[in-house]
Amino acid sequence: MKPVDDLAAKVLYAMKSGQHMTFKTREMEAWTRFLMSLWHRHPDELKSFKQHFERSWADVTPEMELDYRRRRRSSWPSTLREFMNSVPPAMIERVGMTIVADLINDRKIRERIMAMRWGSLSFPLFSNALMTSDRPLMMTSDLVSSDSFLMIPIGPKQVFYAANTDEMVNRIRRRNHHELIARLNERVVSQASRFVYAMNDVQLPYVQSQMARTPLPLLADRIADAGRERMNLTRARDQR
Repeated sequence: MKPVDDLAAKVLYAMKSGQHMTFKTREMEAWTRFLMSLWHRHPDELKSFKQHFERSWADVTPEMELDYRRRRRSSWPSTLREFMNSVPPAMIERVGMTIVADLINDRKIRERIMAMRWGSLSFPLFSNALMTSDRPLMMTSDLVSSDSFLMIPIGPKQVFYAANTDEMVNRIRRRNHHELIARLNERVVSQASRFVYAMNDVQLPYVQSQMARTPLPLLADRIADAGRERMNLTRARDQR
């Protein structure tokens, strides 16, 4: 993650130093890739995905075996299952992490975020401070609707946002600061997994009562759900 973080740190510095946000494509790609990495890089995400990937590695369907026989060369194992079982565990993990890297670099999602209207909102010094956590990215269920947006705290008094429409940007910027900060802190704390970070311990009782109340679904679970949905669609199509 070092290349991702190094480039994103430069963008973060520009936003926090008050520079006008007219980023070049390379800078926008760097910040977008960093945001996308936050969906997948959490230790719980990686552990769950590795376990799921290792369990499903040798799950071979008849269709996969047939395709393997069509492509098989004389030096290859006689069956796909035999081939899959011969792969060393370290290689399986490496393939799995390559898939995670591909998800972080997903072109469609990256272009979708880069096409949004970007900005940052700074709050008055007298306002409450923002908190952050090990799951700091907040977003709507999709990024294609007119009211879609994503937000992430970038300091105790500053938040980055991206929205699809000027109307949504105006709604974010016009919202009462106290209400917006309270809502952001609520989301950041409730979806946290292990850690919440704050300026002080004034809100410790709140964090202890609200932390991890609405955990985000793990990547492995999302992939499994997507696989089941595709399977159900295939069955329904075959039945027709």
